[in-house]
Amino acid sequence: MARKRSYPYQDGDTAIACRLAVENIKNNLDALSQVDTSLTNPYLNNLKDQCLQAMVMLGMNPEEGMLDATLTLNNMIEPALEDLKIIKQMLKVKFDKEETGQILNKLGYPKYYKRAVNRDQEELIKMHFAFSQGMSETLKTRITATGINPVIIDRIIARTEVLYEANVRQEEAKVTARAMNNETIDFCNQLYEEVIGLCKIAYSFYSKDPEKRNQFSFTRLVKNLNARSGKPKGEEEEPAAE
Repeated sequence: MARKRSYPYQDGDTAIACRLAVENIKNNLDALSQVDTSLTNPYLNNLKDQCLQAMVMLGMNPEEGMLDATLTLNNMIEPALEDLKIIKQMLKVKFDKEETGQILNKLGYPKYYKRAVNRDQEELIKMHFAFSQGMSETLKTRITATGINPVIIDRIIARTEVLYEANVRQEEAKVTARAMNNETIDFCNQLYEEVIGLCKIAYSFYSKDPEKRNQFSFTRLVKNLNARSGKPKGEEEEPAAE
C-alpha cells in the first residue's frame, strides 16, 4: 500500500520550502539557539543536506537554476524591505501629510506595501516595479533635495530587475517530480515533520514580530515558490482582501 504524505503541498515545493526554512533558521540562529539549544550549525547543515537529498530523490537537480534563484529571492527580501521602510518613514518626516500621501501613492505603497512587508514575494516584486515606474527624475530630485540619500532610491530601482529575473528563473527551472516510491515518501515525510516542528518553534518565538514570524510560515514559503512570474504592466486593480 502506498504511503500517505504528511504534507499538503507538492513534493518538489515541500523539499525546496524545507531548504528555505532551514536557511532562515540559520540566518536567525543566534536568537533561536537561546530557546532551543539543539539548534547548532552542524545540525542545520546536516538538515540542509537532507533537503538536497530529498530533491535528488525527487528527480530534481539542486544545483540548477531554481534553487539558486529561490535562495537569491529569499536572501534579498530583508534588505529590500529595509530600504522600502526607511524611504517611507523618511518621506513622512520630510513632507507634510498630504504631500507624503501623494508621493507614496505614486510609488505604489498603498497597493503593494502591506503585503510586501508580510513577505509576499509577488507583492514585493510588484512594489519594486511600481516604485521604479513612479520615481521620475523630477520626483527623485524633489525627494533628495530634502536630504534623503539617492543611494537608497537607486538601490531599490536596481533591485527591481534582479528580483524579477530571479523569479522568472525560478519559474522556468521548475520540474515535475518523478513518480514517488515508499522510500522517498517516508524520507520526505520525516524531513517535513522535522522542519515544520522547527518552524513552529521559530514562528512562536517571533510571535510579536510579524516580519520575522512570516519567514517561518511554511505555507507562505510554498506560496512564494508559486508566485506569478509575469512582469507588472501599468495600473492594476486593488487585490481583493484576504
